[in-house]
Amino acid sequence: LYFLSGNDAKVLSKWMNEFETSKKLTVSPKALEQAQGDFLSAKANTDMTLATIKEYNEKYNYVLCPHSAIGVSAIQQLKEVNKATVCLATAHEAKFPAAVQRAVPTLPSPPVQ
Repeated sequence: LYFLSGNDAKVLSKWMNEFETSKKLTVSPKALEQAQGDFLSAKANTDMTLATIKEYNEKYNYVLCPHSAIGVSAIQQLKEVNKATVCLATAHEAKFPAAVQRAVPTLPSPPVQ
């Protein structure tokens, strides 16, 4: 959003304050066009998220956290998966054992602190 505001902290602050009040972000048509050119979006419900966690565990022996699974699901839905695609994990799955266990019944041991 900072770049979309033209690197103007005052504009960004105004947007954030208006959003806090109205729960809407209103930008100029030019800024909207720029954002639509820079960003893609998708959504994943609980079933899709759990299916993605299960799929990655079975295919790659890697347990995604729910937030990371939503990101992976999004790139799959948007057909953005290719050799150059990078999807960064947002957390360790051990932070969400009850949710992850719905997709992967036997969880790995959490990391030692």
